Amino acid sequence: MKKTIFLTAILGLFSLVALAQAPTPGPLGKYSAQDPTLFTEGNRLTQYIKENIIDKADPSAQRFQLSTRFIGTAYMEEDFKPGNIYFNNEDKGAYMLRYNIFSEEFETLEADGSNSIVLKTSEVKVNMDGKNYIFKYYLNNDRKEFGYFQVIKEYGTITLLRKYRKLVQEGKRAITSFDVTRPNRLVDREDYFIMINDNEIFQIKESNNKLSRAFKSRGVNLKPYLKENELNVRNEEDLLKALSYVNGQIKVD
Repeated sequence: MKKTIFLTAILGLFSLVALAQAPTPGPLGKYSAQDPTLFTEGNRLTQYIKENIIDKADPSAQRFQLSTRFIGTAYMEEDFKPGNIYFNNEDKGAYMLRYNIFSEEFETLEADGSNSIVLKTSEVKVNMDGKNYIFKYYLNNDRKEFGYFQVIKEYGTITLLRKYRKLVQEGKRAITSFDVTRPNRLVDREDYFIMINDNEIFQIKESNNKLSRAFKSRGVNLKPYLKENELNVRNEEDLLKALSYVNGQIKVD
């Protein structure tokens, strides 16, 4: 039997910033699985919408009556993909994996057909379908959040990361015969982040001026380099060139 370092999925009530369930220590310091799944993904999504959208809205307004139906998927891809899980850089074996972006979870497919959730900790790294993911805590407008990031490119000091998100777009019920009922849907979004020396993480905007300002306080005059080389950081290839230059110039405490 494979040694596990993940938790069995508890698909119950949750929020995007809920902390992962504490693992149960197993033999040799590994982590064993927890109780089996209790609720469906649809229940969990509906509860999130209710608590974070419906309950916080104007109670006098007519609200769309939610069901477990919605357009879109919580996953990057519904199918499980081959990959490996690493704990403190030690390969813990090959697994079939899929990424639940909405709830910030990597799920594994067990031999008996059940699903388990990879332990949410910065000591864990996941490689799925040839792409590397790390789990990090970070500040978002002074609010502490956590989640997985795809590692796009690593330099000596800085690393370019991609953050996948699933945003909830609330549905709307038709009021008149001229209106159209719109179901709830999940909308994809991707953002770029920079990690410095494996600790500081901040989001960057795909704008030459904004990227230049982000690094100016760190001692890098990026704007002339972008202009001289006619780079536009909205293009990922140009962004990578800019960050390669920054890596050679940045001042790190």
